[in-house]
Amino acid sequence: MSFDDAHRLRKEIQHAFCESFEKLPVRVLGCLRDDETALFALLCITEITDYMPINPNFSDAEILKVVQNSGADCAILSKDFAQDKNPLFQTMGVLDWDAIVAKAWQSMKTQNTSLNEVKSENVGRLILYTSGSTGLPKRVPIQIEAINASAKNIATGHQLSSDDHALNALPTFHIGALVDVLLAPWSAQGAVSITDKRSPTQLAQEIIAKRPTWIQIVPTILRRMVEDLEPEVMKDVGASLRFIRSISAPVPPDLKSAAEALFGCPVIEMYGMTETAGQIATNGRDPNSARLGSVGKPIGVDVAILDGFGNPFETGKTGEVCVKGPSVFEGYEGMAKDAVFFDAWFRWRSWHVGRGGLSVSAGSFERDDQCGR
Repeated sequence: MSFDDAHRLRKEIQHAFCESFEKLPVRVLGCLRDDETALFALLCITEITDYMPINPNFSDAEILKVVQNSGADCAILSKDFAQDKNPLFQTMGVLDWDAIVAKAWQSMKTQNTSLNEVKSENVGRLILYTSGSTGLPKRVPIQIEAINASAKNIATGHQLSSDDHALNALPTFHIGALVDVLLAPWSAQGAVSITDKRSPTQLAQEIIAKRPTWIQIVPTILRRMVEDLEPEVMKDVGASLRFIRSISAPVPPDLKSAAEALFGCPVIEMYGMTETAGQIATNGRDPNSARLGSVGKPIGVDVAILDGFGNPFETGKTGEVCVKGPSVFEGYEGMAKDAVFFDAWFRWRSWHVGRGGLSVSAGSFERDDQCGR
């Protein structure tokens, strides 16, 4: 699918969705198959109203808890979930998402003219939960402007261009599926292939078949590929890859060295979080510019280490790592903004500066604990 086709399909889906209502819902829940149709929801619904995707692997009890606390007045379900999951959404209207997407596809095939943009009075936002790694999970509303800014930051940080081709293998209820490996390459007029094949062997087969120039995976999958795949398969996998973008946790030095030797391309570490619509800092594509143990330099955002009053830190004191910029969210739902912000600075988390944990050198960040994304 070309970018122009995707742009047209986006409008067709939005119109097909809106035709189901006299008044657009304030918030929509999505319990969808983890495939490209779920990506369409991330792309299309988020532009016109609040959209909150649910992990389809949640238990019924977990889904019901999300429903009860969501504030949503509508849900979209994949057809194969409808019979089992419908009772969980009985407090709101439920739509068949597969039928909406099918209607949009059919309209594209039969209509020669492109539809006008949907006009919505609602503010489009993507609503996600934090991982809970630093406390109880919190709801994070991310505005379209922040999503677009983060996508451009990623494209800039990795020098993406029109001849780059990303393979999107991320779960579709993850911020990265929309921003990192869809909107970022599209913003550079690059290509995107989508797959739900995520085991090491399946992913290797997808890379060999589709020949992307870059992929985004977590270190656990990277290690399994290094340990489980034959060297000749690894070489074939790496034949088209210009870099591998690693997210969610640090890459141990031994794994980074082994992967780069076997794939023949750099493994790029970055740091980001849901609250910043993805990326905060990243290393570049040039392997000679990366510092061992560093997640790189901030791209498109400002980062500072401040004390408890919002003043610049002193080495050896406990400080809070703070970030501000157009990709930063505006605060958690149900929590006072000043509880997590110093003016425009989002108070990311506390570190004891200068005694391990985090340091700043030549504008880059070195850290020895787990990354947020």
